[in-house]
Amino acid sequence: GVSILLVAWMAAEALGFSPWLQYTLLALFIALVAVPVFYAAWTVVKPFHLPVVMTAAECARAADVIYKHSTREVLAPSPDDCAVCLERWEEGDTLTELPCGHMYHPPCVRACIAGSLPLRSKHANNLTDVVEAVCCPLCRRPMVADPERVVRLMRRKKAVLY
Repeated sequence: GVSILLVAWMAAEALGFSPWLQYTLLALFIALVAVPVFYAAWTVVKPFHLPVVMTAAECARAADVIYKHSTREVLAPSPDDCAVCLERWEEGDTLTELPCGHMYHPPCVRACIAGSLPLRSKHANNLTDVVEAVCCPLCRRPMVADPERVVRLMRRKKAVLY
């Protein structure tokens, strides 16, 4: 298939066929040969992605941005236990509520976010994937509704150099 197209194109050029026919043969060659070859090469190379590398300082700054833009402070409605530290909170204590509705002590949520970033970054292709993977420690629902917006904020605040 490949050699036939190349031979046909060279023959068309040698025989003085119109440029339109020559370019048609070239377009067929590109569509039938070059595109599939590049696609095959891309599928082979794609699994060998480089992980996102974040320093401890970047993880801490990124965790602060994620915390500020994906949680809200609430007062504890009734006494209950924090699912992270298992300590009891009392009615009226200041808690952090995640988008899923689960509530935790503020330091517990910060620790979960900061602790998960280094682990998530090793398995991600880009920073958006890292932010998208940060989730509630109880139900695993993502904490961040708009990861691209949070990544833009992180870059604007120079939380990460990546």
